[in-house]
Amino acid sequence: MNNIFLQGASVALSGLIITFTSLGLFAVIIYVLGRLFPFKEEQVKTEEPVEEAPASITEVEDDENIPAVIATAISYFRTKAHSSLGSSLESGKSGWWSAKRISSQQGRGIRIMRSGK
Repeated sequence: MNNIFLQGASVALSGLIITFTSLGLFAVIIYVLGRLFPFKEEQVKTEEPVEEAPASITEVEDDENIPAVIATAISYFRTKAHSSLGSSLESGKSGWWSAKRISSQQGRGIRIMRSGK
């Protein structure tokens, strides 16, 4: 029993040594590559933006319409993002599940027939 314990301990110890040695090796490689290829800030050429007049700007004259527009947009995006998972759970199992079950049962029947049971 002592031999089994020593064998397990030596395997665990060698695994830890290999793991941390490879981790240290990768850290050294990353450090060396960082020294060889230092990060350089890219100089972005700044061009003066061309000032174009917007096609049409409408000013909101009535501040009471803003909350209605926001509420309408929120309602629209909520209905668009609504999934039909709840309705499919309420309706029961889908046709895919039924077809897969029938297929698996047929395979089971063929195996039973081949085995002779």
